[in-house]
Amino acid sequence: MRQLNILIVGANGQLGRYLIKYIVESNDYSAVALVNNAVQKAYFTDMGVETLTFDLNQKLTKILKQLRNIDALVITGSLDEKNKETLTEIDEMLKLVDAAIYAGVSRIIYVSTFETQALPLYFRSTFVKKYYIEKWLKLSGSHFTIIKAGTLVDKKGTGLVEIGSNVKNKETSKEDIAQFILACLENDATIRKTIKIVSGKTPIQQVLSSLK
Repeated sequence: MRQLNILIVGANGQLGRYLIKYIVESNDYSAVALVNNAVQKAYFTDMGVETLTFDLNQKLTKILKQLRNIDALVITGSLDEKNKETLTEIDEMLKLVDAAIYAGVSRIIYVSTFETQALPLYFRSTFVKKYYIEKWLKLSGSHFTIIKAGTLVDKKGTGLVEIGSNVKNKETSKEDIAQFILACLENDATIRKTIKIVSGKTPIQQVLSSLK
């Protein structure tokens, strides 16, 4: 059986790298890293990971051709590492999401934050961007999952988490979120769900079994 191809946006970030590590160790999935330069491409190529570079200003037919073998899109970070206007970043991400849906990508997972539930009075660009991408996904009709993670830190993962609408924000291992992303791909109960998650005391598979 063919491995499912997962395209990771934000692959070069720490969360993206953890996710790719777990995908490489899996027998069910194959990682495709979205990269922005030759250094990133060389890093992932040395790992045996396929890479992809996007130009969202090119014709839609070319973008769709690049996405034709992608089964799932996981967004853990920005499309590139350049400092751009917030509206430009939002527009580019929404173009990618729309192209993925049009190309038949079956799952989209977006890693967001707690703070987007209600925008603060002072608009921090990261929160604004995530807020509108969440809204777009919910209107898209796609098989999305929005993961609203607590404050992400580089602590070693335990595989123990807590989910629920009432969980309070606290430090959450990037390694655990990477494992949680893969678990969501394997669990249809996470489709069209927004899940708040922090480090906790319950195994990931157990907390997901509570979803309906």
